Formats: sequence, structure tokens, C-alpha cells
Amino acid sequence: MSYPTVRLAFLLLLSGFAFAQSTKPPVPLPLPQVPRPIVSVLYPKCSPGWDWSFNSLRQNPCHMAALLLAECSPDGSYLVPALKPNQTYVNTREGAGPCMCNTVTYSLLSACGACQDRDYMDWAGWVYNCTEIVEPSIYPKPVPNDTCVPDWARLNPEVGGTWDEIGSMEAGRCPETCGGNTNRTCD
Repeated sequence: MSYPTVRLAFLLLLSGFAFAQSTKPPVPLPLPQVPRPIVSVLYPKCSPGWDWSFNSLRQNPCHMAALLLAECSPDGSYLVPALKPNQTYVNTREGAGPCMCNTVTYSLLSACGACQDRDYMDWAGWVYNCTEIVEPSIYPKPVPNDTCVPDWARLNPEVGGTWDEIGSMEAGRCPETCGGNTNRTCD
């Protein structure tokens, strides 16, 4: 046997001996408090002229949508990709859970597409794969502490069949629903 092999065998023998000699039960160590994972979101920027769609935290609709959808992601992250020409955001069968099958997410992602100078789906196309649709103007989870949902994102697209850009501009952002279920009124 070579020296490293003998040394490894000796260490294994000592380790086994040490474990075999211990008759006390293991002492459990207290686990450290693990904070909520840091939300990791990626989102595109909006073209100039879309400031009206930002919330009071200066987050664009793509950013707000990513933060809301990260709440439904197992790892606390979500990517809203930038759209290429002739692309729209689509609610796929795999993603068609409550976090996608609601008017708030639909409105935010429609505005996200529009602010990139891209098109957006109509409401019927958005909910096509949904087995259950959340009540209009409601997001099914608590709004995360690091964002606010503007009033325009709560407009009901079922009325006109699609997201209403002009109606959203007129509705404005106030009041906003922020994390902790607080409402903000605007100055």
C-alpha cells in the first residue's frame, strides 16, 4: 500500500472508532432564523412617455409585475423578459395559476408590453388556459412590501375585452395598494 492509502485507511479507522465509542445522543443545534430570500426580479425598461404608469416608488409596470409574480415563484424570483418585435406576453397552460389568471397581472403585463412599443393580448386570450379566474380587480396574494399596485392596474378589462390604455392613464395611480395592505393616496 502506498503512503496516501495507508493514511486514508488510518483516518477512516480513527473516524469509525470515534463514532463507535460515542454513546451519547447527538445534541441538536438551534437553526438560525432564515430571512425571506431576497427577491430577484428582472424586467425591461419602458420607452419615454410612460411615467404615468409608474407607481409612487418609480417602478414601471414590468417591475411591478415581476415583483407580484415573484411571490408565486418557489424560489422568490421572476423574469419578465423584454419583448422582441411582434411578440406579446402570453399566459401559457403551465403558468395559468391564480397569480397569472387575474386582471391585475394582465393589466400590468399589458402595460409592460405597450410601454416597450409592443402589442398585448385581449382578455379572452389571456385567460384561455385558466381553469379558475380570480375576481376582477383582485390580486390573489398579499402585495409584497417592496411595491405598490396603482389604481389603473385594478381596472376591469372584462368590460371592454382588453386592457384600456387611455382609461388607465385617466384613472392614474392613486390610490395605490402597497405591501402590508396599506393604501396610499397621492399628494
